Amino acid sequence: MRISIKFLESVLLGLIASVGYGQQVIDNVGIGLNGPHYGVRQNISSFTGWNGGWARGFHIGEDSDPNNPILMSFGAYGDVRATGAPTLIYGYIGKDWTKTFMTFSPNGNVGVGTNGPNERLHLGKGNFRMDDGDMHVFNYSNRMVGYNDRKNYYIGAYPVTGSSGLDLHWYGGIKFGTRVGDVMQIAENGNVGIGTVSPSSKLHLSGNFMDVNSNGILAMESPDVYTSLYLGISNNRNSSYPSFIQSRSRLNSVPANLLINPKGGNVGIGTETPAEKMEVNGGYLRITNSGNEGPALTLSNPGKTAAGSIWRMYNMTGPYGNSLQFWNYPSDFSTGDSRFVLHDNGDMNVNGNITLSKDLYASDIVSGGSNSWIFHTPDDGRNTLHIAPRVNNNWEWGKALIVKADGNTAVQGKLEAKEIKVTTTPTADFVFAEDYKLPKLSEVEKHLKEKRHLPEIASAKVMEQEGVNVGEFQIKLLQKIEELTLYVIEQQKQLEIQNKRIQELEKKNRK
Repeated sequence: MRISIKFLESVLLGLIASVGYGQQVIDNVGIGLNGPHYGVRQNISSFTGWNGGWARGFHIGEDSDPNNPILMSFGAYGDVRATGAPTLIYGYIGKDWTKTFMTFSPNGNVGVGTNGPNERLHLGKGNFRMDDGDMHVFNYSNRMVGYNDRKNYYIGAYPVTGSSGLDLHWYGGIKFGTRVGDVMQIAENGNVGIGTVSPSSKLHLSGNFMDVNSNGILAMESPDVYTSLYLGISNNRNSSYPSFIQSRSRLNSVPANLLINPKGGNVGIGTETPAEKMEVNGGYLRITNSGNEGPALTLSNPGKTAAGSIWRMYNMTGPYGNSLQFWNYPSDFSTGDSRFVLHDNGDMNVNGNITLSKDLYASDIVSGGSNSWIFHTPDDGRNTLHIAPRVNNNWEWGKALIVKADGNTAVQGKLEAKEIKVTTTPTADFVFAEDYKLPKLSEVEKHLKEKRHLPEIASAKVMEQEGVNVGEFQIKLLQKIEELTLYVIEQQKQLEIQNKRIQELEKKNRK
């Protein structure tokens, strides 16, 4: 075995340095011992009985530099008491035992930057850097521990079938960042924030969210409730729901109710400022159901208790007929009544009275039932209203009541009434005027003999041909009655005169 002069020089320098501890310069140093596995061995058995610390090692230095005589030292530092044997506190690599770079405890712990390593590798100060190679964790009990707390601050692994998972625990939270700053925070209470370092819920996203997977689904579940919510997209271009929101039961995966703004607020589709509970701006609102009752829109008023607390509008078919129908129900749906039917061909049925505050425009109005009548206004230039009955599915226009625009009315048949009031002017009171010339009875007699009807009264033939104006006819009859009254009064006067003369003649005859 060859030993260079420089190596021997280093050994000698180390031995000389030990003089400062009150020991001999040479303490049983063996080179080329019979036990070659020792290499170089320094015997410290002579420290027994010594009271204080000790240090021994190899020193590499340069005597010409008084400020830094030792460049590197490899050795050990320990303690000894007067009544005991020497003990090792740590081995070291450094300038000396007080200026260590790395220390080695008797329990196998290694310290870098610390003289008292508490773990297998303990970095006291400074940074840790790897330019190449790997750091290996070979079992699930190995951890990188923080704050000397293996329970709450560590990076480790947990078992996974055929592999392992990353087990990351940090009691106060975990923060992730990039060159733009903090981008993700796992808070102490378990909330996760993306784009925010103060998440207020289990998942708090600040900024945009995008899922570019073939079927991107965002699922939200809670261990305390039995429903889950799914938001996602479908990769099927022919799918009827390329984007969807679905609530379902976690017990049996059947669809569950989905609430939107259950505590208030409006919902807008196609608008950012909805003014109602739901506002759709642009396009159409579509409800589809292929059954006989078809799709329905329900309007409920809990303040009502009888029929009508719930109204439904149906687009019906089948036994209901092709029609739009309005039905009302009590709150328990125990009964239901059709109130309004608008057929696909435009016909309309109303189950109830109609009250109008404005005009109703219609070409014809037909009453229903077996006794059916029609109110008809022809479009051939006539300004007339025809009211006719239906007989054998035909309208009997020959029996119609006709009302003309000028007020004239034609009745094809008898007119029966408890009272008829005819108003016209003037009346026949002119007969009682002083200047009225009452026809002489002789003239009336002559007219009757010649005309066979009263003066100023139309003949029967004329009445048959032209009809009778009831108002004028009534006035003429009144005129004749008043004239007759005057004749009777005049006859009464003549009778009274004649009676007086008779009485006078009777007196004379008695004498």
